[in-house]
Amino acid sequence: MIPSDEYPIQVTVRNTTAGTLPKSSYALSYRWYSADGRDRTTGSNRLETVLPADLAPGASVLVEAKVKAPSESLLGQDRERYVLAWDLRDRDRRRWLSETAGVAPLRQDVTVEHPTSDQLGLESFYQYAGTAIGAGAGLSVNAFSGNAVLDYSPIANPSRGPVTFVRLAYNSQDGSTSSLGPGWSLATSTLTRLGSPLEFQGGLLGDPERVTLVDGDGTGHHFDLNRHAASTGRSGPTTARPACTCCCSGPGMTTTRAAGRSPARTGPGCTSTSAATRPRRSTATATS
Repeated sequence: MIPSDEYPIQVTVRNTTAGTLPKSSYALSYRWYSADGRDRTTGSNRLETVLPADLAPGASVLVEAKVKAPSESLLGQDRERYVLAWDLRDRDRRRWLSETAGVAPLRQDVTVEHPTSDQLGLESFYQYAGTAIGAGAGLSVNAFSGNAVLDYSPIANPSRGPVTFVRLAYNSQDGSTSSLGPGWSLATSTLTRLGSPLEFQGGLLGDPERVTLVDGDGTGHHFDLNRHAASTGRSGPTTARPACTCCCSGPGMTTTRAAGRSPARTGPGCTSTSAATRPRRSTATATS
């Protein structure tokens, strides 16, 4: 997600309480939490969507909800990890259903990143000032953004087939968490960093409209679906600079995830076949 942008999400809400939830009183909403558990919800980033019908006990309803990404707490980071907690809110009493009925909110990890997330990591289209720091590790600073990157490959075993390698990278302007902790990226003979699967946006009933890949040193690559090559004049999937991406799924929203960095890099303007990967699909349902 891009800070302050709004995103439509289809949400299926099921009433697991013993009473009816009237649409005149309840609305689907959410709260934002930072990775350390602090509440980052404000009046500007919390939206409400009224229920389309009364919910009897055991009944379900599909809600066309909207989510607005937080903006004020990136604290200089290009990418930050949040938790999105879905809940029903009683607009009359101004209380959450989780507080009055004991129904736990549905919590989902969400990445919020500026469109400049391709300034993270090491790429050939940026200039760096760097130095060796010992044991084969290096420290490089992006001359444009000021992001400092620590890069270390403890294992690199070339072969006649795929190269076996382990790569560690730390980005000073990356506040998200993958498999090693905030700012760290780990790749083990993979294109994507471990703990950061491909992220899909749009196209809930068909092909995703956008795919975001975070590579082994933390760079974000954004792929736009272009079936007819309208903007480039050539067939096949094309790349674009990182823009908005929604890595979360709302309750009942069709979720797509694909597992997939090798030492080779891809950047804006190059053709890639990874955007054509057909994702797996699953669903999640919120209970109220």
